[in-house]
Amino acid sequence: MIDLINRILEEGRDNDDLGAILENVSEGLVALGIPVCRTTLNMPTIDPAAGVLSFQWSREKGVMRSTFAPGVSSGTQFRHSPIGYLVERNIGGERWKLEDPEVVGRFPLFQELRALGITEYALQVVPFSKRRTGLQGAALSMATDRPGDFSDAEIEEAARILPALSLVAYRIGLLHVATETLGAYLGPQTGARVLQGKDPSRRQPGHFGRLAARRSQRLHGARRPRSGNGGRRLAQSASRMHRRCGRRAQRRGYNDLRLRQRGLNLDRARFLDREG
Repeated sequence: MIDLINRILEEGRDNDDLGAILENVSEGLVALGIPVCRTTLNMPTIDPAAGVLSFQWSREKGVMRSTFAPGVSSGTQFRHSPIGYLVERNIGGERWKLEDPEVVGRFPLFQELRALGITEYALQVVPFSKRRTGLQGAALSMATDRPGDFSDAEIEEAARILPALSLVAYRIGLLHVATETLGAYLGPQTGARVLQGKDPSRRQPGHFGRLAARRSQRLHGARRPRSGNGGRRLAQSASRMHRRCGRRAQRRGYNDLRLRQRGLNLDRARFLDREG
């Protein structure tokens, strides 16, 4: 188990794919003799388009990724789910024996799992930062289809990975929040450069020439090159003009200008992101 925990921490440091990490964890549990046939990891976000990131691994299908809209993740469906049950009652975790018909009738999910032959469903909710932020925590579950359910020793052994796995989920969740927030305010390209520690206003050599070329093309329309030497001369002349425009723009401090378009002031970073 120590080797699996160390592998979780190493992958969580180098890999931002939480689904791939869950898949490796699930297969690692199976290799240790814990009869897991299905695992899930659900984590809320502050993304207005995706209220919850969800990852599910199964023995037959591997890992699947999905998202839930904010309304779904906080509405009736959530309240009538095992996760909603634990969160509303501030319960850290619970096990349900699905061979009992009364237990199966408690949640629609249990009816689906029982139809697949699941005999026990175990769920743990791990809070982040004492729920002080929108990234409140993660819900991790595992299920078995072995007759007789999990043993207590198997549950205790699997619980040892929770601190490492939840820490990895927290790191990746924070990266997702930072990426979405910067992308919303600065644009996806500029936001990505900021996360990489790069100056969002800097461009590769020749950028201003290409920028002038695109603006000139939009203003005057794209012209079809002429055939023969005339077409080549026209292309060479246009290339020289674009290079001159680029040099002239740099000399005049084009990079520091404020542009006014349709009565709106666009700052430099947003303009460069849109044009890039």
